[in-house]
Amino acid sequence: MDYTSIATIDSSSSPTLTAVSTGTATLTATVGSVTANATVTVLSGTSLPAGTAIWSSPTPSGFTVVQTVQAVPTSTGPALYSVMADSSYANTVVTALTSDGQKLWTSATLSGFPYMAYADGNGGALVYVGGQLVDLDEQTGTQIWQSDFLGDVAAAIGADGKIYLDASVNSNVSLITHDGNTGALVNSYALPLNTLNVAGATNLAWVLNPTAFSAPIVGPDGNSYSLVQTNSFNAQFDGSVYSLSSFQIALSLLEMTPDGSTTLTPIHTNSALVSGASELNCFAPNQDPYIDGGNSAACIYNGNVEFYTQGYFPLLSAGSVIPDGAGGFLLSWGGMDDGSTAGVQFHVTHLTSDGQSDFVLPFSPWEPVTMVLGDQGSGMAYATGIYQNHALAFHISDGSTGWSYTAPSSSDVLGVVAAIDGGGLIITDDDGSALALVTLDATGTATTSGLTADSGASIDPLPNLNHWLRTSNYSLATLIGPTDGLAYGPFPLPQGNLQEQSAPPSCQTSTSTCAVVPIGDIHSPNGGYPQREITYGVFSLRSGNLTRSLHHEVGFREESLSGPTAYCLTGNPHTTCDGTDSVVDALAAQLTTGSTVRQKFFVDRTQVKAFWPYPVTVTGGFQQTQWFGALTQQATTNNSYTSGAHITQESPDSSGVLCGSGCSKIETDGTTVLP
Repeated sequence: MDYTSIATIDSSSSPTLTAVSTGTATLTATVGSVTANATVTVLSGTSLPAGTAIWSSPTPSGFTVVQTVQAVPTSTGPALYSVMADSSYANTVVTALTSDGQKLWTSATLSGFPYMAYADGNGGALVYVGGQLVDLDEQTGTQIWQSDFLGDVAAAIGADGKIYLDASVNSNVSLITHDGNTGALVNSYALPLNTLNVAGATNLAWVLNPTAFSAPIVGPDGNSYSLVQTNSFNAQFDGSVYSLSSFQIALSLLEMTPDGSTTLTPIHTNSALVSGASELNCFAPNQDPYIDGGNSAACIYNGNVEFYTQGYFPLLSAGSVIPDGAGGFLLSWGGMDDGSTAGVQFHVTHLTSDGQSDFVLPFSPWEPVTMVLGDQGSGMAYATGIYQNHALAFHISDGSTGWSYTAPSSSDVLGVVAAIDGGGLIITDDDGSALALVTLDATGTATTSGLTADSGASIDPLPNLNHWLRTSNYSLATLIGPTDGLAYGPFPLPQGNLQEQSAPPSCQTSTSTCAVVPIGDIHSPNGGYPQREITYGVFSLRSGNLTRSLHHEVGFREESLSGPTAYCLTGNPHTTCDGTDSVVDALAAQLTTGSTVRQKFFVDRTQVKAFWPYPVTVTGGFQQTQWFGALTQQATTNNSYTSGAHITQESPDSSGVLCGSGCSKIETDGTTVLP
């Protein structure tokens, strides 16, 4: 240690580093001929300030980070993957890291540029590189399988590991499904073709554009959803001249179940009759049918013949799909029916079991717009557009604006990071010189977080409530940052979940959700005052049964209602309010008047319900212990309570569930359930 006035280290076999005073020192370690250095920073206070790097990891020489992917948690696998390309963009390597930044392995070099990467369903990594989808083993980084295909790089991963993506199969553009374990093709659905009908002509070899569609997502029900766009052209031939008479563009929602069954639901159709069409050699012959934008032209090719129309004509552009949290979907698209009324607009269709409603949001129809869903039951969603550099909250029922935020400069580029619990949105603001993390609260008021990165970098939430991942070209780092949890719902992130699978968080599917349940409840004196120490464990709730679930980050946050200020406040990064698989809440009753806080619990940064036991009379008059969940609860300490503290659930579920084993049978007031 170069400055022992700042920190010291002993010479034992397991050396202990001791802070002496604030400042920075360098620790040097030597083994044989190998020497390594580490920078040690000693800070004052009881918690680390926002922006503090917990660990950082440089990239291998000659490589830059293209993407990071958080892994599906397992007992033996890494926490995240760093996907890197060399300077020629011709070679790719993937490094696996633990949650504290330790490197587990680096893959063999893959040929090609890594266009996209995802977490597979088993803890490994999927990388689309060199025209191949490659699956890497979580423990070794070796290649498990690969699949060659031509298609888009956007994919969605189901809870069962199935991979949904669009590709070219037997010359047809298709939505296909791969088995996540073997890579085998499971299902293939050829999308509807564009059509061209020519009256008065025979034996015409028209070449049609493939159907356009949006990136697929996996909904809470486990089915895949994407928008499909089809075009239909009608023309006439009088023996010497071709003329375009009408055309139609249709938008539909494609649903595919895991067994391959499909359903197409019509969403919107634009159509028009064409007058004044004439031949125009504006493009080379033998190309695909072409539609230009706005009031420009429409061209269709057959040999040397092309058709041109003056004035406006119908347009549609498929956007994206996200679930609405109530069994329906929000579908975005750009479109124009005619040029005399609304012009070209950005639309959102709300599709429910009761029908469809359409509204317009203030974005350009051609710009990339990202939508995320707010808290389930809040009726709010959020969106940002790159070109018009603003973000807004809107009501999913009618599209009315809740609030709107505009970047400080018109040249700033905004990006959605996450919808947060309690209402609000976290975004990034890149002004061309630096990128900053900004929190927009439930009213749209902006607060800077203190987390920054180089322009073009990214900052993403990690499962631990106060940890954030900063990714730049040449390094990764985990930083202390805002402790906001994700919104309680099926699509709080641009890619749905932390693993970028275009699917709901594992704690928010229709078949399985996460929960916290007391697994230990101890009453003991603390300095002469009664104390209640509750240990909450992570459980999975499936088919009305709670079972223990491991390999998760869990934490809770508090809001003071009366008495002293709460300890685990949102925005206060105390790590004692977080843990892996379980977390302890020590409630000491040191005031006669008591102290009350409101508590929220989070698993892998997603808000979950806390369950408590109650005796219930069931059929036959028997007593049965059932557990009831609530998203929030109040914890009150008072030295008049024998247990030291009472828990009061806020708006608990009206029906209970069962727990096979591991759940504590102590009630909210500290007494034992006596069935």
